[in-house]
Amino acid sequence: ALIKIQRGDGVTFSYEVVKVQAYSYQNVDMSALLSPIVPGKPGLNLITCTGDVIKSLDGYNQRLVVFAEQVSP
Repeated sequence: ALIKIQRGDGVTFSYEVVKVQAYSYQNVDMSALLSPIVPGKPGLNLITCTGDVIKSLDGYNQRLVVFAEQVSP
């Protein structure tokens, strides 16, 4: 899948999804989340909630992370 991001100045960047990973809400690898999937190459990582709703947490029990790498325009 291709993700396109447009900056405020109109420049568009394209990213190809490389990996989608679900983590337990207790075990999110923040180091991996904050780093590009391919070292040294610009990347885009998106995180959202998924799984089952846990009322005591007031949220979901999993985090879904989409890892993407920038592709040439």
